Amino acid sequence: MMNEQGLYMQKIAEVIAGILKLDVTIVDKNLNRIAGTGYYLDRINTHIPCGSSFDYVLRTGKQVVVPNVGQGLCLECPFCDNCNELAHVCCPILIEQKPVGVLGLVAFNNEQRDRLLSALDKYKEFLNQICDLIATKIREDEIINELLAAHSQINTIIQTVNEGMMLVNAKGKVTYCNKASENILKTSSEYILDRYLKEIFNGTEVCWPTLLSEGFESRELSRVEANNIIHCIVSCKPVLSEGNFLGAVINFNPASALHRLFGEFSGVQLDRSFDTILGTSKAIMECKRQAALAAKSNSTVLITGETGTGKDLLARAIHSASNRRDKPFITINCGAIPETLLESELFGYEQGAFTGANKGANLVNFSWLMAAPYFLMKSGICL
Repeated sequence: MMNEQGLYMQKIAEVIAGILKLDVTIVDKNLNRIAGTGYYLDRINTHIPCGSSFDYVLRTGKQVVVPNVGQGLCLECPFCDNCNELAHVCCPILIEQKPVGVLGLVAFNNEQRDRLLSALDKYKEFLNQICDLIATKIREDEIINELLAAHSQINTIIQTVNEGMMLVNAKGKVTYCNKASENILKTSSEYILDRYLKEIFNGTEVCWPTLLSEGFESRELSRVEANNIIHCIVSCKPVLSEGNFLGAVINFNPASALHRLFGEFSGVQLDRSFDTILGTSKAIMECKRQAALAAKSNSTVLITGETGTGKDLLARAIHSASNRRDKPFITINCGAIPETLLESELFGYEQGAFTGANKGANLVNFSWLMAAPYFLMKSGICL
């Protein structure tokens, strides 16, 4: 059974044969006959012998004319004595100057032979043009196959990453999303596709046309679904072609993922349980009992003690036993921050709030860490 390219070649052969009243055969780079008319119609998918004129054309890339079969190049062919052809013209199909096949015009009777030889130059030029068309088609098929393979590879990579990825057109409508997008947004691709970003991230009011065309990094956006709010950290990269805005690539992660990363890379996300606090004295056991009770509460906890007595360990144990154990545990050394600057450094300040304030203000956004516990060292307070 012929493949799509084989069917195309057979159609070309039949059209040429119908116009020129000569038989046609096409051979690929492996000397396999992939198309034919007349006598060769029933011999498609057969192998052409080495030493034939077709083999010579493939090896040299030169056009060959055999006006009388059984002479010249034909003498090297193992089928020379049993060949049914009277004459033929073979033309190479070249891609980047390399032969990838051969197109042949064949005469099986004297009438066809006389027609072929009487206008030989015209037929040779005609074959060259047809071979160029066939080469273009072959190259197009190769490019399409390469693009399909690359698309499949890229799609596999995108679908396996944990980061949500969406493609949107110039109007902000989603045209593609990966599996992670469904998981993060807790919805299906059927819902996401063909919807505008303002519908996807419906919990944050933004000017999408401006943001998409300019792009942005690590912006917090939210999605409201029933009573659930999903906070995401979103980045956008516009897609341009010759200065024209075509759409954008949207990357996003749940804010909770950044909580975990913060803990991992800051080195403060160390799981501690009350069992890691050694000691069996009555005072230690009572301290651990009260701390365990505090862990079940959302109230602020005050831990006092001399330097080196283990306040940090106790705070971590309370965090590990609380319902916020999956959130980052953030330690702030208040002793390293001047008292007059503590509030401004933790919660931000407006421009000109005090001498030396950064121009443009310092607006600290703790919204993505609101659920995280803070351990304020050397302040006597643990939040």
